[in-house]
Amino acid sequence: MNSAIIINLDYERYGSKVCSRVWQEIESRMLHAGFVKNKRLFLTNLAKDDACQQAKGIVAVVEELFAPESIQVIDLIREFYGLDYQNIHDLLTPSSESIEVNFLDTGTFRAYFKKA
Repeated sequence: MNSAIIINLDYERYGSKVCSRVWQEIESRMLHAGFVKNKRLFLTNLAKDDACQQAKGIVAVVEELFAPESIQVIDLIREFYGLDYQNIHDLLTPSSESIEVNFLDTGTFRAYFKKA
């Protein structure tokens, strides 16, 4: 994965009813376009400029879809970022470097293995 798109809607200002509908449409179209969702990020192998252009196009299509209801999707968007990245580090999980095993008692796990 080379690029990430971040899209956050303004639920506080516009409410969950409208934002949820818009989010479902954006999410569905981003996934259909080949993006992979990782929590609130949409990831792709595309270069950043191509990924940004595609994401903007998807938002424009969703904007047209909701226009008859007088919902301006671009106003609902709080954050809309396109990023280059090499890898992602989830800071909520410990890194593999911080885990250290000093002793492993193999006898403890024998009950979990079938005897052949």
